[in-house]
Amino acid sequence: MTPLRETDTLATIQDLVCALTGQAPSEFPSAADQAYALGWLWQQDLLFPTAFLERRSIARILHMYLCIVMGEKDEADVTISYHLRDLYDCRVCAGHVMQIYTKGIMDGLEYAKDLLLFGMKEKVTKKELHQIIKRTLDPSMRIKR
Repeated sequence: MTPLRETDTLATIQDLVCALTGQAPSEFPSAADQAYALGWLWQQDLLFPTAFLERRSIARILHMYLCIVMGEKDEADVTISYHLRDLYDCRVCAGHVMQIYTKGIMDGLEYAKDLLLFGMKEKVTKKELHQIIKRTLDPSMRIKR
């Protein structure tokens, strides 16, 4: 994992929702309300829209977006994700992380030789979020597993 530099700008819920919906930040409230009504955004996400995003939240939101908005089916075999050592650090997020990792939308973070973590509580820069969203929307851009 590369440590953040002072010049890196961290991504927020607002950034993620606006990118997925194509709305400007000024239109976040209506975009968020629609996302919540559809079920891919949770009430807790609306409370602090400018809070920095954790990788586990991105996985949860994107997995719900894929299922609800894009109609993408879950991967039946997610065993490739079992080697993520922190997979069950967030039991609520584990299923979402397994899907997003297996689909090749987000990768693990290598902390040491033979130690691959998802990095549940790690923050993401706007640049990283942009790449993740590209892989979400365009399956040909996804990481091959």
